[in-house]
Amino acid sequence: MKDGKVWVGDQVYDEVAERSAFVTDVRDGNSYVLRPRWGGGETWCAADPGRLTLVTARDDAEG
Repeated sequence: MKDGKVWVGDQVYDEVAERSAFVTDVRDGNSYVLRPRWGGGETWCAADPGRLTLVTARDDAEG
């Protein structure tokens, strides 16, 4: 997390797409590029960061 928002490397749940994902990029501070947590596949953008739920912060996952 950065400044109270999910950030690159964080694992999130996207309520709109109904999928678990990792944040791979943040564009203009409010558009989040996500990749699937499992099984590969294409990335997608989450236009509403309020609909992303933090599952595991990158810092927590690194131990």
